[in-house]
Parts: sequence; structure tokens; C-alpha cells
Amino acid sequence: MRHLLAQARIDCAAGRHEEALARLVASVRASARDGHSEAIAEVEAACGRIEFELGRDGPALRWFERAARTAEISGRLTTAAVICGTCALLHARAGRCQDARAALAHAGALAVSDSFAELASATVAARTGRPAEASHAADRAVTSMAGLPATHQILLTAGLTPVLADLDRRDDARALLDAALAMTEAAFPEDGGSFYRAWLLCQRTWVRGEDGDAGGALTDLAHAWRELGDGRSHVLRHDWDRLRPWIWRALRTGVLEPASAVGQLHRAWPRGSELLPFAGHPRARVRAAVAAPLMCSGHPEARARLDDLLEDPAPSVRERTRRVVGREDHAPVALEFRVLGRFEVRRGDWLVEAPAWGRPVASRLVRLLLVHRDTAVTEDTLFEVLWPGLSTTSARRSLQVALSRARAVLDVPHGAPGVLHVTERTYRLTLRGCDEVDADAFELTADAALDARGRARHILLEEAAEAWAGEPLPEDRYERWASQWRQALLERHAAVLGALRDSCSARGDHGGAIRAGRRLVESEPHEEDGHRALMAAYARSGRQDRALHQYAECRRALSEFGGEPQEATVRLRDRILTGAAV
Repeated sequence: MRHLLAQARIDCAAGRHEEALARLVASVRASARDGHSEAIAEVEAACGRIEFELGRDGPALRWFERAARTAEISGRLTTAAVICGTCALLHARAGRCQDARAALAHAGALAVSDSFAELASATVAARTGRPAEASHAADRAVTSMAGLPATHQILLTAGLTPVLADLDRRDDARALLDAALAMTEAAFPEDGGSFYRAWLLCQRTWVRGEDGDAGGALTDLAHAWRELGDGRSHVLRHDWDRLRPWIWRALRTGVLEPASAVGQLHRAWPRGSELLPFAGHPRARVRAAVAAPLMCSGHPEARARLDDLLEDPAPSVRERTRRVVGREDHAPVALEFRVLGRFEVRRGDWLVEAPAWGRPVASRLVRLLLVHRDTAVTEDTLFEVLWPGLSTTSARRSLQVALSRARAVLDVPHGAPGVLHVTERTYRLTLRGCDEVDADAFELTADAALDARGRARHILLEEAAEAWAGEPLPEDRYERWASQWRQALLERHAAVLGALRDSCSARGDHGGAIRAGRRLVESEPHEEDGHRALMAAYARSGRQDRALHQYAECRRALSEFGGEPQEATVRLRDRILTGAAV
């Protein structure tokens, strides 16, 4: 494990994040399967750190939360506290200050605070308009950095720089950056830690720019660009809003070469939306270079930008755009459907807002076809569900309007063929390999978890429970066409939670058993077995009063249908009352 973690640090410093992450994830799975748990929390935390460095805060937070649970269960409370501090930082970066405070409180309850917890405190205070408190917390974070590994000090510097800059302490930010850059070269002598060096140089670019040192900012950006190389462009995702004006300026002044620079930007944002503004750049070579990335974007503005480029004053831009638009081998823009918790569609990285559908019935049409995907739905069925009471002529006219609106949302202009197909008055939604549905991901993970055996089963059950984001299509809770599909998903979720609860109980993790049992009871309040298992979990954790309260909840839920608790539930209550083992 230690060798694996050391190699991961070397790989990340050189920008080989995806390779390092794949090895660490494989190690986590193997440890769960084979029963080797040494340093597993550190490996899970390393996965989180890599996701963070890749600019993917959501997956990073899930890994860190998982690592904190692992450390706490194994009794490594100081490790758990440090990881909780990092969770707080990620919440704070996303503006979830209440969640950040809760994570900090939990870290403080486990052990003393650490550098990342202090950084999280500074970030929360800065975001909530308490500059003095933010400044003091930032100072504590700087002081506590001494003696930490180089990678930790670099990450802390990258986190502190925006806080200090916003507190008008740019001189302190630059001093930290200078020290971290020197440390990077010393800690990674083979390549100077090219990834970390590029990240720090990008930060120093905008810090210098905000200080009025335009020449120094452009010099740092040019140096950073040389460090980026292939595969390290995700550096640009950090502090992008601050860095973007300087990249624009460097392209305008010739500091950056347009084709290679746009290529780096496209690697950082493969779906192209962040390049939309560059279609209006004053240099023709920049405008020409962004035509291809715009074809990969699902954003509705991309069509208008491409149309503008087809009429661009520069002949080279018009010709380049015509060639790009005229190609027939464009990769399709991925669609992401969220159906758990609420219905949501992303086309590329464009989140579809309600007005884009025109009328709600267009969204309902897509939801119906998505539930019955790959199955031909007849026109008459659609009429009966969506336009009952209308004449056939009126219903057909309404269907064509809804279909047109749905295609405007799901299909990309100038792009590959769409996913909505009409054949002989039947309608079908056929997803492609690049398209995703969150319920499908949950089902795959749930099936693997419920079929697994040994230690791997618990890990997979946790992943399946985390993949569940809420009730399937709550918008269509009472629709007959969705009932069977919804019920199958709800039953699968209940099976996962029940198995996770039992697994936690068998491991002696009564807190985990309570959390899983609570979620199961909330989703199925009238299932008495769930209430009984939760009562037992509370009692085993020493919370007899909460166990008896759960019995009262069970009785209340059953009384809604005129029922009473079963004899087994009453006997369990009596054992809890007498203090007997359960």
C-alpha cells in the first residue's frame, strides 16, 4: 500500500492522474475482496485527492467521505478527523457552508483540527462575509503547514491563494506561491513536479494580474503553458474564472499560439462550452480554432456561434468552419438523463432549463419514451396518456409540436442523428453508447452488490446506496405508465438498504446500520421488518430511548391502515424495556 501511494504521488506530480487513480481504485476493490484493510482509508483519501486535482470536486467528496467512514470504523480517529477537514473544504468551495460547518464540527469531535480544517474554516468565513475570522484561520493554516509532506503543502497553498487574494493579502499569497514553487522543484527533481508547477504558475498568473503586474502575469502564464504538456490541461479547471481573462489576453498578444492553446482548452473541457466566448475573440486564428470544439458542445448557443463563424469577415475562419460543419464523422454529443430524485437532462454540459421544453408536455413525452426506451410506443398510446379527450386530429397536431420541442432539446444542430425515432405511427427513444441514465448506473451497481460475496459485498453495497439520488420520477408518481418501472427501482433500492443494514450490523458498525435502516424505513414506512431491525440497531448502540421511539413510529405508521405491531415487534420492545440483549 505504501509503495502504491508513493507511486501515485510521483505519477500525479507528472500529470499521470488517471493512471494513478485506476491503480488505486483497483487496490481498494482488491482489499475489500481479499480482506486486506491496511491503510485502506489512506488509499481512499488518495483517490479523493486525485479527483480533486482533476477538478472533479463531486467524486472527490464521495471518496473523502468514504475514507472518513473507513478510518472512523477502524478506530483511526485522527485520520478520520483530517479527512473530515478536507470534506469541509470541498463543501466550502461549493458554497455549502452549512455542510462545511457540520463536517468541521465532526472533525473537531474526533480529534484536534488540522491544516485542511483551518483552510475550510477560512474559506467558510470568507464566503460568509467574516474577513477577520477568515484571515485568522488562514494564518493558522499557514502555520500548521510546516513539516507536512510537500504535496500537502502545495495543495494547501493552492487552496489558500484565492482566500488570501480575496482578503487583499496578495503579497502573502505570492510569498506562499513562491515558496511552494521552490518546494515543488526540490520534492520532484526528475521533472520538477510539472503538474503542480503548472498549477501554481497559473495561480501566480492571476494573482500578479490582480496586482497590476500584467507583464509578470503573462510571463508566468507562458511558463505554465510549457509545463502543461499533454494530459495536464485539467490544471486549467482550477480558478478558471480568474485565469480566463489572462488566457484571452495572451492569445490576443501572441504570448500563446492559438491552435495549441485552444487544443489545451478543449482537452480541459471536452464538451466545449467554456470555449463559446472565444468564438468572438479578436484574432481570426483563435476563432477558426474553436469551430471544431463548438461542434462537440451541446450548448444551445453553439449553433448561433457556428452560424456567426460561417459568416465571419475572415475567409480563413469561414473556410475552416465550413469544413468542420460539413464533416460526417462528428462524435455525438452525450445526453445525461437524471430520473432519480427529479427529472433532469444535460446535453453535453448544458443543463436543460424548463423554458427550453416550450411546454411541459414535451418533457412528459420524453419521460414516457425514456421509461419505455427501445420499445415502440404507438401513437394511440401517446394520445391516451398525454392528450385524453382530444380528437385524433388535434392530438396528432399536439404530438408533432411536442416532438419538435423535444428534438430541439435532445438533438444538436449540425450534429449526428438524434435519439427520437418515428416509424409508421410508432415512437421510440433509442440511446447511444455515450448516453447515460442515472437509474441504469444504480441498477448495475445494485445487481453487482447483491450478487457479491465476502468483503467486496459491503463496499459495493455502499456504492449502490450512494448512487441512489431519490424517488424515481416523482413528477410521474401517479402515472400508470410509470408505475411498474418505478416499483422495480424502489424494490431494488430497498433490497440494497436492507443488505447494507445487515452487513453493517454484522461488522459491528451500529452507526452504519442505523443510517441504512433509517433510510429504509423512510422509503418504506409500512414495512414492519425494517422498523424492527432499526429498533435493534438503536438498542445495540446503547440508544434504548431511540429504539423505543422507533417502536412508537412503527405503531403510528401501521395505525394508518388500521394495523397493530406484530408479536415479534412487541417482544423486541419488551426486551429493550428490560435491558435484555437483542
